[in-house]
Amino acid sequence: MLKLKDASRNDFHLWKSFELDYEQKLLKVSREINKILVSAKNEQTLMAAHRRLKEYAELLKPWADIQAANMVQRIYEANERIWGMYAKRVKINLSYYVTQGDLAPVLEKMKYEASGYIQSLSNKAAEDAVNIAQDAMMNGLRPAQIEDEIYKLGDITKNRARLIARTEVARSNSMLIQARAESIGCQAYIWQTAEDARVRESHLEMNGKVCYWNDPPTLSDDTTTHPGQIYNCRCVPLPLLSEGELNEALEAQDKVA
Repeated sequence: MLKLKDASRNDFHLWKSFELDYEQKLLKVSREINKILVSAKNEQTLMAAHRRLKEYAELLKPWADIQAANMVQRIYEANERIWGMYAKRVKINLSYYVTQGDLAPVLEKMKYEASGYIQSLSNKAAEDAVNIAQDAMMNGLRPAQIEDEIYKLGDITKNRARLIARTEVARSNSMLIQARAESIGCQAYIWQTAEDARVRESHLEMNGKVCYWNDPPTLSDDTTTHPGQIYNCRCVPLPLLSEGELNEALEAQDKVA
């Protein structure tokens, strides 16, 4: 049986190359959005940019669907390999369940949501362009001030693209761990952080704690989530694959407490 001391945090942890590849795809979108934004110089051209950005969001959908599907498929395959490693380290045959289980609904949900987030880059920029136009009309912004606001919006869109890439790769990974774990009757997991200075305090407090799939924990910052399933979270759930592992983890947690 898999011992807790054997559970490396790298087993289910993030693949940085996946995140960087996906980020580059989304940054291409942010650059196209910025090209539309910089053409706006006043209230009228900002409203025209709004229309173009909404149209771009619609035109983007087929491409976004492909990129989202490719990202999810890469995570699925890597996640499957890790489950294969777990299968070799336990006394029960997990391989069939974790590779052939019916994950189609989860995968489709992940692809749909990831594609929507890509489109949201253009839709959100369109909304922000309208807000700048309204501000310009109400407060009489000078052209230089409008240009400054558009420049800031370009940076905001670029940062949104990066945040979406980080979040969606981590979330897809975590959701697949959960789906596969629940398909074999796994009830609980250990919350595992990335164990570096970037871990937010509320997540650091969860490190090593036993949690249950059917009852996502509420953290000290009042968010309720499984690891990796909230924005910018690099934590992962380490599944407890048997009652023995669960008891062992609970005993270890009690000793620390």
